[in-house]
Amino acid sequence: LKQLGGKAMDALQRIHVSIPSSWARVGCDAIMAMPHVHPKVAFAGSLYLDCVQGEDGSCGVYLQDPRTPAGMAEVPDTLRQRLGWGQLHRLQVAPGTLVLYPAWLQHGALMPR
Repeated sequence: LKQLGGKAMDALQRIHVSIPSSWARVGCDAIMAMPHVHPKVAFAGSLYLDCVQGEDGSCGVYLQDPRTPAGMAEVPDTLRQRLGWGQLHRLQVAPGTLVLYPAWLQHGALMPR
């Protein structure tokens, strides 16, 4: 935060963040959380306390553009990929990783067997 300096630092000091409620899900062994969103929530996240990488590197979270029609838009594939329309993105994680994302973004977690 010190690197921001000036007006940016002043703006950050005026921001108030509260977490009035939350919930957690503990995953053991092999888990694949099906794609989902969290209604009436601003942010969602995944905290990986322990994560054993599978041979396919499947330990992580995937995020997907929830706009199904965007993936079918008539645009060149290179543009579609650059814009991320309808794309699935996998994030590989290490133990201690916290991933935060907008709760409306379709997401799920992958852990190897």
